[in-house]
Amino acid sequence: MVLVDYLETQEPFVVWLRQTLQGDDDLDGLLDNIYSVWADEDADFPYLVYRLDNDYTPGGYITSGTLYVDLWDYNQLERRILQCRGHVLRLLDRKVVKCIGESISAARIWIQTDGYVPEEARNIWHRAMQFNVRYDRMLELEQIMGVNDNG
Repeated sequence: MVLVDYLETQEPFVVWLRQTLQGDDDLDGLLDNIYSVWADEDADFPYLVYRLDNDYTPGGYITSGTLYVDLWDYNQLERRILQCRGHVLRLLDRKVVKCIGESISAARIWIQTDGYVPEEARNIWHRAMQFNVRYDRMLELEQIMGVNDNG
């Protein structure tokens, strides 16, 4: 049995996303940190948490997903969290990304929903954003078919 280095589709997109968010000087100047899926238990405010969920259509080469971006801040006013929101929109809404790594040739991202999530603690601002994501998974499916053809 030959072990093949399997290329996963979601990882290049998440790496691109993290680099895009961390590489923006304006957003970096506002946020203390950027987390994937979970923030540290005692994370310093303000921070951002992202998560990507996928929806696979049987046999399809296109993956649809939802990118969740949650912004958190502790402040008397919502001004800073709205500034963060604006930069996230500038970086991601209506974005077309070409050639992400070896496994995605193109991805499209656009805003789906955006709003506040009420929190029990006073002066905690939580802004939840959801983006639609569509990307191809050609290489991943070619590898799956290749594995099935050989086995």
